[in-house]
Amino acid sequence: MIKYDQIKSTTTPSPDTNRLLSRSCRPFGYQVSENEGPQKEKLTSHCETRGHDFGRLALFKNYSQQQIEMPGLGQTLPGTGAGAAGTGRGPCDDHHVNDLINPAFAEARNWRRQTLNWLDAHLAHLRSRLITSESIPVGATILNELRLLNSHFGISRVINEAGGVFPRSPEERVNGRDIERFGQASYWVRRRFSEVDLTGLAFQCQPSCPRGRRGGDALGSVDRPGSSKITFHTNCFDPQHPKTRAGVAMHEAFHASFSEFDHDTYSFESNYPGDNPLTNAESFATFSAIAATGSGYRITVIPAISITGSP
Repeated sequence: MIKYDQIKSTTTPSPDTNRLLSRSCRPFGYQVSENEGPQKEKLTSHCETRGHDFGRLALFKNYSQQQIEMPGLGQTLPGTGAGAAGTGRGPCDDHHVNDLINPAFAEARNWRRQTLNWLDAHLAHLRSRLITSESIPVGATILNELRLLNSHFGISRVINEAGGVFPRSPEERVNGRDIERFGQASYWVRRRFSEVDLTGLAFQCQPSCPRGRRGGDALGSVDRPGSSKITFHTNCFDPQHPKTRAGVAMHEAFHASFSEFDHDTYSFESNYPGDNPLTNAESFATFSAIAATGSGYRITVIPAISITGSP
């Protein structure tokens, strides 16, 4: 659920984040055994090993090359049963579908595309450091990228659990195994961005805005994580800036796409990104906004309106 009381991060990525460095080898390829299933990916590397275990780089998967865009969008859901009648929930009208919701998802798909490009550039920067078997400084570009990923996804934990150390300065020296760990740490970020459904979700509209656990009014919500269904709370969703509506669409799409995204730790909370940042919809929506546009998005609080009847 995404609510009014969220103030998004305005951290910006390094200026040269999207600049691809020359690669020292051809892209890594994949083979999937029919007997082993999709989780058993085997690396087919065309690079010199130079003493490193490049087999561990199987997680360096280039998701932006996959065909992830589809024409059209989800359809509105009919308001059926007591739940719909009791909440005012029902199909979205043409104005909401064509002027507000569809454009929000179109922009979210654009963010996803640019985010995957950002992540691919990050991997390219890491690969460029694998041309030598000796330790070298991590450099400002890679460190800034790792810091941005860590601030939203807590990848330092992943690196530490793999036996590595998160770098503290651009001058800190790293070796090939360190670089491998850095690349592997963003695997689930890249995979979730590739798999999130931004084209086939069903949605419905509800004028009222229920209160969330933090007391803010909800702009969007899902009844059950992984249900592929979103409710937009139009009295609160409609007045937002188009960029904010795209962020709401992205946030709720992660809840609707994955059953594991059953919690929220918001960017304004002191413990953000929380204990489980790799299943936190807020982390993905905020990071995507920053990677695609250079800044987060802000939710406008709509003041309550009191209506007093005539005597």
